[in-house]
Amino acid sequence: MAGQDRSGPWLWTLDGDIFSDSHPGTHVTVDGAGEYEVCLIIETSSGCVDTFCAVINVEGMPGDCEAIFTYEIDGETIFLNGSSSSGDVVSWHWFNGGDMFSDDGPEAHITVGDAGDYEICLVIETADGCVDTFCQTITVEQLEGDYEFKLISSGQGGSFNMQIFSPQQGSFTFTITDLSGKKLMEQSAALNAGTWHYFIPLDGQLSMGLYLVNVEFNNEKVITQKLTLLKD
Repeated sequence: MAGQDRSGPWLWTLDGDIFSDSHPGTHVTVDGAGEYEVCLIIETSSGCVDTFCAVINVEGMPGDCEAIFTYEIDGETIFLNGSSSSGDVVSWHWFNGGDMFSDDGPEAHITVGDAGDYEICLVIETADGCVDTFCQTITVEQLEGDYEFKLISSGQGGSFNMQIFSPQQGSFTFTITDLSGKKLMEQSAALNAGTWHYFIPLDGQLSMGLYLVNVEFNNEKVITQKLTLLKD
């Protein structure tokens, strides 16, 4: 082909479709990453026709990803879900006010100490190196209402379940007494704001009968419920 007149058409094809027919230099924009067969067909003034093809691999460009998350609030705990983020995500980093609190995956949660505004950010990175950040300011409202305590089940099988609501963070102490007021069991635990369920194993420490369960919140309020232990 050297020295021949290439004044004829220059046909460029992408996977069999012509995208240019006028110049020796051209370009084409593809829809996404992948392999594409690009061919050049030339014809000289003397009628010589020749074709050259090459398979070109277009890799995903950094920027082909988007971090995003939704959230729900329960008391002072924020539950986060970044599963809607796009791209082949291989790392997830969650931040509260610039401090990382989780890198376990697309779902995370964080319990904050007080009502207020919190800037939560998700930073993702994909397998091809794309990095994106998405932040939201989440408002945790002050819980309203008073302390609540109730028994969910009545201790059959040597254990019982109770539900507690607290409008603020702190601690609680529950005691079990007999009807005369004699203390038989006492435990204390940290308390987060919101509604929580607790399983209390008795491990055969109490016999069948009627007892009183007293729950004291933050050393300021006591609620008493009757507990009936039933035979297994």
